[in-house]
Amino acid sequence: MTSRSDPKMPSSTHPNIHIIGAGLAGLSAAVALVQAGHHVCLYEASARAGGRCRSYHDAKLDCMLDNGNHLLIKANRAVWDYLARIDAEDTLCAIGNSYPMMDLAHGQRWTVRPPCLPSSVEDLKLMLGLLRPKEQRTVAELKGTDGLLYERVIKPLCISALNTQPEDASAAMLAHVIKRAFVWPGNAHAFVPKVNLHESFVAPALTLLQEAGTHIYYRKSIKRLHHDAARITQLQIADASRKVSEQQCVLLATPAINAQELWPELAIPETYETIVNVHYKCDAPAGSPSLVGMIGGQTDWVFVKQGIVSTTTSAANHLHTQSAEAIAEQCWQDVSRALAIDSPMPAHRVIREKRATFACTTQLDGKRPSITTRMDNLFIAGDYTDTGLPATMESAVQSGLDAAQAITDFYG
Repeated sequence: MTSRSDPKMPSSTHPNIHIIGAGLAGLSAAVALVQAGHHVCLYEASARAGGRCRSYHDAKLDCMLDNGNHLLIKANRAVWDYLARIDAEDTLCAIGNSYPMMDLAHGQRWTVRPPCLPSSVEDLKLMLGLLRPKEQRTVAELKGTDGLLYERVIKPLCISALNTQPEDASAAMLAHVIKRAFVWPGNAHAFVPKVNLHESFVAPALTLLQEAGTHIYYRKSIKRLHHDAARITQLQIADASRKVSEQQCVLLATPAINAQELWPELAIPETYETIVNVHYKCDAPAGSPSLVGMIGGQTDWVFVKQGIVSTTTSAANHLHTQSAEAIAEQCWQDVSRALAIDSPMPAHRVIREKRATFACTTQLDGKRPSITTRMDNLFIAGDYTDTGLPATMESAVQSGLDAAQAITDFYG
């Protein structure tokens, strides 16, 4: 990127990069930039860092909860790069390359062990369609959707990875996910945090940044970006303002809707999907698997943790009108069957994120925003940017690392 202002790295300890947003995109960018020798200032509108990847103490259950359930696989190279940078690889535990599954409607159980090879003509048609999906085709429009591979593997994967129902989901996006994660043996090997999301993905990054002298401001909401014809000149923070000098740049790493409020010409996805997580305070029976995937019920996945059993339902816009208690009761029925629990529903917490991620529809193919803008010193990071990935932790971190590289190139 060519800059009209010809920026130079400042020799003082004043920040030369202002990062707005301390979710995974902002944190990963900040870490990479600090390690490249830059001085960074982080602004976070809420009281804590992490964005959707956060943990908190729940007063009702009197325990720590993750905002949602996140599964890391070996193919998530950007996240593993980030974990290596913050020295947090050993905060995860491996749960293997096998995924226990259950059909709640028929009581059948099986195990998915990637890579999954076709076992019928229908399965072969489906795999061939995913190898070279036609433009603007949805997952449900692929040939071979009458086979077991579709019902037991591809459809659940589509809902979980893309947070979009197959009738709307982009076949090209799902094909990219499958090629990246589930073709080569070992790439789908799964990991979860030993403690919680904060201890694995947030706390180590904050420690590294603070030790490097990074300024992190919480409850600091940027209200406006002032600019001239070529560059951002000032950050408006409530009643105060902060000048952005010719040697400084700005990285906008907030959720898409907040980013567009600050930079209205930014094109962002228009359709979003809900994710519902229910956390039950109870212990699973001895010998229970760490996770169980499910079809035929309301729950997509059950996660077994120490003292907590959690469920995740993706592509859950259909649950908007249901009460939290009704959702909890239905999910508990699924948990009871999956883990063979015969007891009343325990104390629980329902977390319903109505705009959890953008919907990975065919309308989005090739239309996500770049990390650069027409302003010389304004960059964008977030899972909605053009990473080629669905709105996942991997996409958020990849965008942060890409933005950090673009900023480093900006300074020459």
